[in-house]
Amino acid sequence: MLLNPAAPETEGKIHSLATHRPEVLLQVHDHRRLEELAEICMKHDIPHIVNNAYGVQSSKCMHLIQQGARRGRIDAFVQSLDKNFMVPVGGAIIAGFSDAFIQEISKMYPGRASASPSLDVLITLLSLGTKGYQQLLKERKEMFSYLSSELKKLAEAYGERLLATPHNPISLAMSLKKLDEQSGTAVTQLGSMLFTRQVSGARVVPLGSLQTVSGYAFKGFMSHTNSYHCAYLNAASAIGMSKQDVDVFLKRLDRCLKTLAKGKNHDKDTPMVNEEEIVSEMEKCNTNAAEGIAKS
Repeated sequence: MLLNPAAPETEGKIHSLATHRPEVLLQVHDHRRLEELAEICMKHDIPHIVNNAYGVQSSKCMHLIQQGARRGRIDAFVQSLDKNFMVPVGGAIIAGFSDAFIQEISKMYPGRASASPSLDVLITLLSLGTKGYQQLLKERKEMFSYLSSELKKLAEAYGERLLATPHNPISLAMSLKKLDEQSGTAVTQLGSMLFTRQVSGARVVPLGSLQTVSGYAFKGFMSHTNSYHCAYLNAASAIGMSKQDVDVFLKRLDRCLKTLAKGKNHDKDTPMVNEEEIVSEMEKCNTNAAEGIAKS
């Protein structure tokens, strides 16, 4: 958000040019206050854009956006194509409640962007059909419950815990308090280790991050609060995820945590995923996806 962080409780001191609300990002937070924020934006004539990254696949998120627009001001909400429609990274849908406003946005970059994202979505939706996509939405909710229970078990095995975020239907987080106490760099090392093992969706959020945007200093950057009580690892249950995907993620996370617990140097650590393993897992995922499309 680009609200004045120094005086968030004083409505009369809001100087922002715009408000950017992360609805469901990789961070874990409670998005129920979207309606309140929309009302503040209407009262003070502040443009309001919602980052609805994963939100299309969540009926709760879409309902909150509708309610926010009804009670207050929401100029636009933006959703990722890759996160909601399982296509390559690089596209997004900009939506809003004013046709004129959306038309103005579409005129800003006419004819210069690639048509690939639109084509990818068209092919995907035609292949899945309505029933196929609805089935994937149902399976996503099931995978969220499975990821939650299994991540909780893994966290407890390392003296950590699954953070309580009951109002976030997509993202989960596991505390990294003990890992952070072990070493000042262990948390960011974990993020690097996961990435080199083909785990690109998870994100670690260390304590004390400071980021300056347009002159505003954001403490606890990426965690939506100035001083969260612990570092944590975030993971999202997105559409298209299978039980096998969850198991592979947890297996690699477990290996990385064991490596760090032994005090091994990350710079000398060799990724524990070989090319044959990656190819095998990708083939299994592709087979499962093909079978799901055939059934629909």
